[in-house]
Amino acid sequence: MLMSYENDRRTLANRAHEVLGDEAGETLMEHLPHGGYAHVATKDDLRVLSAELRKEISDSARRQIIAVFGLIAAQTALIMSVIR
Repeated sequence: MLMSYENDRRTLANRAHEVLGDEAGETLMEHLPHGGYAHVATKDDLRVLSAELRKEISDSARRQIIAVFGLIAAQTALIMSVIR
């Protein structure tokens, strides 16, 4: 499959250079994905990833806040025991 894609890409590049000229043909080819469109993320892919990252960040922040409050409580208890 990849071999066919590379052959098709080479054929398109040659035709683009013939029709558009070297500079415009090269510009066109540079804007096409090298691995084909199967590897290009869609807006839906990005929405899903965004939601997953937001949840992960939120969960991480929640854990950090809980840890900080635990440390504050431990320090407070230590200070209170020293004061007494």
